[in-house]
Amino acid sequence: MARAFRKTGGEAEPASHDHETRIPAAGTWLGLGVGIMIVLAVFAWTII
Repeated sequence: MARAFRKTGGEAEPASHDHETRIPAAGTWLGLGVGIMIVLAVFAWTII
């Protein structure tokens, strides 16, 4: 059981890790973009 679990865990890890690194990378860039846009909009609104 432990050996089988280790094998499946080892095989599944790189694939899931690949997906985990790709999706949050896009999500963080989107989040940063949206955050910067909101900050700029609020900053411009306060000046106006």
